[in-house]
Amino acid sequence: MTLLTKTEMRPLGDVCEVFAGYAWKSKQFNTCGRGLPVIRIQNVGTSDHSDLVYWEHDYNSRFLINEGDLLLSLSGSFRIAKWDGPLALLNQRVVKLTPNEELNERWLYYAISRQLDHIERMGKHALVNNVSIADLRRLEIPLPPLSEQKRIADILDKADAIRRKRQEATVKYGTLGASAFLEFFGDPLTNPQGWKLETLDIVASQGSRGLKRGPFGGALKKEIFVDQGFKVYEQKHAIADDFTIGSYYIDEDKYEEMKAFSVLPNDLIVSCSGTMGRVAIVPETAEPGIINQALLRITPDTSKVSSLYLKMLLETTPVQRHLYGFSRGSGLKNFPPMSEVRSLPVPIPSSERLSDFHKYMVKVDTAGKKLAEVEKDTEKLFNSLVQRAFKGQL
Repeated sequence: MTLLTKTEMRPLGDVCEVFAGYAWKSKQFNTCGRGLPVIRIQNVGTSDHSDLVYWEHDYNSRFLINEGDLLLSLSGSFRIAKWDGPLALLNQRVVKLTPNEELNERWLYYAISRQLDHIERMGKHALVNNVSIADLRRLEIPLPPLSEQKRIADILDKADAIRRKRQEATVKYGTLGASAFLEFFGDPLTNPQGWKLETLDIVASQGSRGLKRGPFGGALKKEIFVDQGFKVYEQKHAIADDFTIGSYYIDEDKYEEMKAFSVLPNDLIVSCSGTMGRVAIVPETAEPGIINQALLRITPDTSKVSSLYLKMLLETTPVQRHLYGFSRGSGLKNFPPMSEVRSLPVPIPSSERLSDFHKYMVKVDTAGKKLAEVEKDTEKLFNSLVQRAFKGQL
């Protein structure tokens, strides 16, 4: 019998302080850099801190976060990561994990990482998928001797470094499409090349499909989900551009009731909460299903624009800033009103220019798929290594 098979399981709260953030008044946030930044769920696990909001009023020093503190987001996108930004304040739905002397921090990181899907399923899946602090404290993790924790964490750290380099390469390559769009067609908002202009609601399919926000969260409560049937597409499908993940399904009766929110091949889904503005095209191979409350569905009128053209337009920096930037006086990065989305200007280029763009993007896509396959293989190897580690096989 290996060491870890004999290792006791301990509730997280017994070996780690789980400290929850504070519900700061969002109306008092500013984006001018006055005061201390506030770490919200979308700031966990990303090195891009351009959308931080700031708090310049009184605060309790208990909520201060230092560089290197281990954080876990408990709503929307569930992530665990070390904070790599400046001194900051902790917001609600994010917790700081501080291990005691029995627990190595890197071991804790991997123990929680492998259970993120389980933690997400612990949530009360309604408008947002929230996990209670009490439930998190009861989560059990294996606790081998400290020396063994350190030894295994060192091995996993080396493999994780390789995995992260692959991920970074894929992310950088993924920005080529939006950059190429600007080179081919110019800024969609200023239209320097003088293309004919339409609005997003016009280039979307007319009728009942077109532009559609997901249903209210109460329409998709956790108790209605079944093991198989019609898939419920979530924000993570748009973020990862992967329609094979996810495990939420509804039965045929519920699907018929919510068919207005269904997706078809070549529809676009757009993330509308937390990590906003990520766009994915529904592939032919996607299972029949509906969008949830955190998505916007766009069905393009292909006589005017292609799905690929519209996806790249929506991912350009000018459009991202226009739709999801700090605006409307809230100090927060919010999804805009649908009236603003519908009125987004969409240049209609010549068929020749559009054809050239598509040919270029075929080359980009081919190379990107090869890079993604390498990353996928690296991810599989890393996950296999983690599983072996927690089975005591390293």
